[in-house]
Amino acid sequence: MEHERGFTATGGISTSKLLAKLVGSVHKPNDQTTLLPPYDGAASTVTQFLDGQEIRKIPGIGSRLAQKLRARVTDHNAEESKLTVRDVRLFPGMGPPLLERTLGGPGSAKGIGMRVWSILHGVDNTQVLAARDLPTQISIEDSYGRGRLDTLESVRRELGVLAGSLLRRMRTDLLDETADGTPEPRWLAHPRTLRLSTRPRNPPESYGVRTYNANRISRSAPLPSFVFHPDANIDALAERLVQEQLLAMFRRLHPEKGGWDLNLMNVAVTNLVESAGTQQQSRGRDIGKMFQQQETVLREWAVQDPVDLAEPQGGPTDEGEWEEDEEEEVSNQIECPVCGVAIAYFAWQAHERYHAAEK
Repeated sequence: MEHERGFTATGGISTSKLLAKLVGSVHKPNDQTTLLPPYDGAASTVTQFLDGQEIRKIPGIGSRLAQKLRARVTDHNAEESKLTVRDVRLFPGMGPPLLERTLGGPGSAKGIGMRVWSILHGVDNTQVLAARDLPTQISIEDSYGRGRLDTLESVRRELGVLAGSLLRRMRTDLLDETADGTPEPRWLAHPRTLRLSTRPRNPPESYGVRTYNANRISRSAPLPSFVFHPDANIDALAERLVQEQLLAMFRRLHPEKGGWDLNLMNVAVTNLVESAGTQQQSRGRDIGKMFQQQETVLREWAVQDPVDLAEPQGGPTDEGEWEEDEEEEVSNQIECPVCGVAIAYFAWQAHERYHAAEK
């Protein structure tokens, strides 16, 4: 893939989807990693590998659950401190019941304590499904140190970088440059929504420790159609997207003139609608190609009737029947005395009410 397309990729091989995902991120950006046995007992490579992982980076846990675990296991909720799987697993009394009390509550998944306990031990029965032909969304984000995004100009500059990367990803993932019979590349799907998300840092507590903020705030707007011009310069499109959409969305998220102290910005396109295609799963299949292929598709079911080439003696022709139908259709209409439009009899009363309402 790197040789033909210019992209790097990582892969992980293990006994579950959870472990394969974590192992695959070890040797980024361009390598494959395998978690070798033994998988059980005191010498388990699964336990050794998971114990060093940061808890909030474990798939299935996420930032909200990690924040609750941090509050339970440590004395504070500091952003700087690293909480590992080992810290949680070896905490006194830790097990499914304690995890259920810590993570459960309104809106939480049923049996969350046992599920997280299983994840901490590398047990994941999630089925590996076939990959989708198209993504559900495309997003680009970056994190920033303190003081990086303290002026509107610095925000505008970073939004331009993110928007340019997003448009390049859209063309890579959604633009088909090998479409048959088309003079220009064809979009496989059109995102309808543009989303901007930010994550501000929490202010320092009274004891000087800054707590970690796991919450993002977002703003969405319709994605403008000019981004779908396949031949337009990406940098120019990105600058236009920033000026016409993203800056206004940012001001709605952060009406203050400065002092935002953001540690993350994310730009995404969502609500993808597949374009017309020949695949069965396509929404709005290409009707032109369907007509072109109908003779081939229906050939085996075609019935070959004998054709009588003798001309009929007398009687109306097809053209006469068509003209007769046209005359009959015209005779079922009446001319409006107000506007002069020919109106069908069944719609005449509604048309009269239309003129009455105008008066």
